[in-house]
Amino acid sequence: MNIKIQGQIVPVSQVVGKSLFAGQQIKLYRRPDSAEVVYTVPAGKHVGTVYSYIVRTPDLWWMFYDQNGKAYYAKHADNAFSWQALQQQGTKTTQDIVKEQTPKTALDSVLETASNLIKPAVIAIAAYYAIKAFQSEK
Repeated sequence: MNIKIQGQIVPVSQVVGKSLFAGQQIKLYRRPDSAEVVYTVPAGKHVGTVYSYIVRTPDLWWMFYDQNGKAYYAKHADNAFSWQALQQQGTKTTQDIVKEQTPKTALDSVLETASNLIKPAVIAIAAYYAIKAFQSEK
């Protein structure tokens, strides 16, 4: 299952175990179906470390535990949480995961090797001509 976090498409499994930070004010509840807000997290603050999630169609709710071991929940919305904070914790987008899993072709490997060999050679040649030009000015 994928979700959007600040426009980034992310597998839900990438978020479980990570700390969520509020991208905007976040209302916290003791139960996903509750109307009673137990706390409101200000934008930029730590919401909690995701333990799990619950899907109550059409909504996804992130599940956390407080310091007393009591569960609390935050409803997911695209801009509700900070993508930057998740990215800093190693969270990857679906696109990143697919790119990593796509095997390189033989041509990709040859081009990568050639690029790695050519860059130092170009720098060395440029340095040689720069030194030569500098010396000829004397």
